[in-house]
Parts: sequence; C-alpha cells; structure tokens
Amino acid sequence: MLENKFPSKFYGVWSNNCESPESAWKISEYVNLWIDENAIYLDFSKTTEINGYTIASWKDNDEVYYFFLKLQNNKLIVKYSPEDWNKIDFEFLLDSTSEDTESYNKCKGMPEKYITSINLLNIFLDSNVPNICFEKGLKSNQCVSSFFSYGDIYRDGELTIAELTRLSKTFFIYLVLNGYNYDDAYKSTIKEKNLILTGASFAFAPTFSQLLIMNYDYDDSKSLSLNELFGKNSDFINNISIFLDNEIKSIQEIFDNIDKIL
Repeated sequence: MLENKFPSKFYGVWSNNCESPESAWKISEYVNLWIDENAIYLDFSKTTEINGYTIASWKDNDEVYYFFLKLQNNKLIVKYSPEDWNKIDFEFLLDSTSEDTESYNKCKGMPEKYITSINLLNIFLDSNVPNICFEKGLKSNQCVSSFFSYGDIYRDGELTIAELTRLSKTFFIYLVLNGYNYDDAYKSTIKEKNLILTGASFAFAPTFSQLLIMNYDYDDSKSLSLNELFGKNSDFINNISIFLDNEIKSIQEIFDNIDKIL
C-alpha cells in the first residue's frame, strides 16, 4: 500500500512547542524520527495518499501502526487510526471530532532540548545515506559502502581510528533506536536514556574500531581503506549481512554479536 517518499511539504522538524517542547518529530524523504520526554524512536517508511491525508507507518516489534498526515493552516495535523481499524475503511479520516488528532508547529531545527541526545544521529540523518540504505536495502553493497564513505571525513579513501570510532558510535546508536532496543529504557527520562546510549556507544565504538583494524588492515597502515573493506577478497559485506540478520533486542546483544562482523 505504501510506495512513495514523504512529500517534501512535511520535511523538517515539528513540535507542539518549538521553544519548550514536550516532543519533536523529524521527517525527511523516508525518515521518521520521534523524540519526547521518555523515548527516542527511529523508523523508515514509505507513504501513499488518501482522503487528503498522507499515510505512513511505524513498526513496534512485529506490529505495524499507521498514522495520517496533512498540512492545515501551516500546522502538521496528525491523525491516528481507531483501535479496531480494519485497514480498509478510511471514513474516520473525515471525522473532524476525532480525539486521536494532534497538531504540530514547524521549527527552525531540532529543539535545543534534544540536540545533546541525538546530535550524532541527527547529523547522520541529514546525509544521503539513509535514503540510499532504504532504497537499496540495509544489507546492500551500496548502503554499507555509502555509510563508510560518509565516515571518511577527510575524503582520502582511508578511515582512521578516530573516523572509525565516530562511525561506530553512529552505527551503534542506529541499531539501538531502529526498533531493536526501543523498550530497554522506555520508562527512563530522555536524559537517562541519553546517558545509557552515550555510555554504551563509547564502550562499543573503540572496541569495534580496533577489531576492524585488526581484521581488515591488510597493509598495516593503522587505518582502513574502502578497498580493504569492500575489495573482492573481503568478507566484510557478507559478515555485516549476517550481523543484521540477527534479531537484536538489547544493548548487550549488540556487544555479544560483534564477532559476527569480523
């Protein structure tokens, strides 16, 4: 049913109050990033149009939920489906009295309140990598190579330990937020969840970076070239695919499965 990008009119950051938000919602071509006092949630979705609304979805474990967007008086109007919705009848969209409706204002950017929690992820989502990965597939050569090219800050075809560590933090945070680990800290505040994410990513990234160097630095340059990672003799792409095939439900499982990439 869903086969299009989010329309460009929805792109940007939306909030109930941009200066003192209770929540914020970032939308781009395929990205759907939600953040509030207790949760950060990342998903990727396609859309379609019906009854004046743009339909999109999000996943929570094995369940798929739908939400409906439109612009009205420069506000983002969001309507949710009834609990007993049969996914066929869209008449509820015409009900202007529905209580399952929210409105959001357009913000100039991500509210300062949330920047420290998601800054690294926010920068990544503004790149073209999420679009490539969603269109080509998370385990595709194009996705993985574009992700590592994104990490090549100095554009010299080599990934230093510092570049690998930054990239590894982004990879870790993506794994945690993209539906794998949503419930781990759901009852904690956003500050507490940020501490959990930051602490775990700082523990994961140096170890992961060093292991990548040890396994793929064939010329002993103390850095990794994209050729070393993606050349004909490298099994890196295959190993990443095996890693992503595992259903990871906790932060600890990410650490436990590192060896599948190497």
